[in-house]
Amino acid sequence: MNVFLVADNNQNDLISNTLLSKFNAKTSILAPLDQLNFNDYDVIINIKPTATEFLSDYLELEGKIVIVGVVNKTLAQAVANTSKKVKCKLFAINSIPYFLKTNALELSSLSENNNLELSSFLNSLSIPHKIVQDSVGMVSARVISMIINEAFFTLSESTASISDINKGMKLGTNYPYGPFEWLDLIGINNVYGILNGLFQFYGSEKYKIAPNLKKLYFNSLIETKSL
Repeated sequence: MNVFLVADNNQNDLISNTLLSKFNAKTSILAPLDQLNFNDYDVIINIKPTATEFLSDYLELEGKIVIVGVVNKTLAQAVANTSKKVKCKLFAINSIPYFLKTNALELSSLSENNNLELSSFLNSLSIPHKIVQDSVGMVSARVISMIINEAFFTLSESTASISDINKGMKLGTNYPYGPFEWLDLIGINNVYGILNGLFQFYGSEKYKIAPNLKKLYFNSLIETKSL
């Protein structure tokens, strides 16, 4: 199969190169997608943070396997925001760099009828993977983001320091990282986006974002604008 991988020029080169190798992709583009004929490829993978903005370009590629980075909303939500009919075999991938480097890729599908074909494709390349239900944050990113959010609530109540929370979670649960260490690895933008997506989707108080986490997110936006 001819595989086309779309990455962002701000993404880690290691991620792009690793995925190129994993998928045996013959082409990678770190630039605008103008004048590109996707019909020349059997599989299109877009891990850009803005992948959903290009969704309309892919949906009518009949019979093609299309994998896009969608984490802070469901794949169904992303498709609903377009005006195109879905003719491709559409999947989402947890495209946060930290998770792309884990042992198994995490994906979800718009239609479970296509899961077997995706697994066959990934198995042919010996790529460990898991296909989960279409949901905000999928599984790994969602659970870890919730842990980070609870850690912020714990910190705000002066229950423990950042160092103690990290140490306590690693020793008490045998996690590889503490919540605030995970925050650094995943990124405040990603964590906030997932938590906000969960709150918007379910409307439940249990997904309410901790005030200090929210403050950190908006401060990061201000710092980015000042660069």
